[in-house]
Amino acid sequence: MSTETAPPPRRFRRDIEGLRALAVVFVLIHHASASLLPGGFIGVDMFFVVSGFVITTQLVSEVERTGTVNLPGFYARRAKRLLPAAAMVLVFTAIVSWLFASRIQWSLIGTDIAASALYVVNWVFAARSVDYLAEDVEPSPVQHFWSLAVEEQFYVIWPLLIIGLALVSRWLVRRSEAAGEFRLPLRGTLAIGLLALVVVPSLTWGIYYTMASPERAYFVTTTRLWELGIGALVAVLAPTWDRLSQRVGAIVAWLGLLLLFVGLALITLETPWPGAAALAPTLATALIIVGGFKAEEQGPVRVLGLSPWCGLVGCLTRCICGTGRFSPLASGSGAMRACCKASCLLQPPWCRPGLDITWWRSVSGIRRRCLIPLDTHFLSAPTSPCWVLWLV
Repeated sequence: MSTETAPPPRRFRRDIEGLRALAVVFVLIHHASASLLPGGFIGVDMFFVVSGFVITTQLVSEVERTGTVNLPGFYARRAKRLLPAAAMVLVFTAIVSWLFASRIQWSLIGTDIAASALYVVNWVFAARSVDYLAEDVEPSPVQHFWSLAVEEQFYVIWPLLIIGLALVSRWLVRRSEAAGEFRLPLRGTLAIGLLALVVVPSLTWGIYYTMASPERAYFVTTTRLWELGIGALVAVLAPTWDRLSQRVGAIVAWLGLLLLFVGLALITLETPWPGAAALAPTLATALIIVGGFKAEEQGPVRVLGLSPWCGLVGCLTRCICGTGRFSPLASGSGAMRACCKASCLLQPPWCRPGLDITWWRSVSGIRRRCLIPLDTHFLSAPTSPCWVLWLV
């Protein structure tokens, strides 16, 4: 019988919801004015860490309960969450692009839409060597799908790798029990495998490729896997973080938040990305999550977890990012800008239950640019979409 310490039951982490909100605010400000917040694109890297943590927590918990991962169930849940919204946005973008874009633009946009539907559009952008960070480059109307493509490619590989490492762990357990030797627990096997097979190779390649071909390195999956892997590593080692004292957890979390804002201040459009500099926001986000296991109200959750900020902006995060992360609405010109706006016109965020979005309308006083629930009774169901319009 396994004696490995199981983590406590999962609870809603307001600090993580706040991190999501902070990430989307960083990116939105960056897109609105790159000169105002040149390092705002680190929000994407923050999202990678958070996503790796959340998904791996679920997968490892399932392995500990059942000994494996239900692959059809896992992929079905991903499809249920992403495909309806993604299909709606891509179809709508295709229609608007066909109506307003030139024939030359349409040929490129059509390729991008097809690649987005298959979650390989980041490789298309890499092959095209698009400079995503340049202000004078017209973006694809579906360019915001690139980071979602990276995540989904990771989620194709990562459950299979977890199953393989779980089998290795069971084999090592049987061997060590027969020989009376030290038995490496499941989470230890997962952590070593994750470091050896994902984090270290991807980080090393990312540093090299960023120096060799920065435009391509920004998009390709292989230079980004380590960021998701860092979040996954935090999830795998959850029992370790649960043994921290509250004071140590608070110090770690506040240190992470400090490192995050130092990185935000120092990173510019000229910073090679995602090379070694990406360690700053990635490790900072990981430290905030690690410290949050025990810090409770002594940690950054006092700021990140404030109810209006955490709930409202967290829902806006899903609204903007639920179909493929951030759309550069302020970039481009003419038909391309219209297509970009169309791609975010209707998006279904999977809102948290009980969140009344009409509160934002009454507080903000913004009449023409406000979120209006089409049917607010959806908000009472945790798995039902809250359909909203962004009126422009």
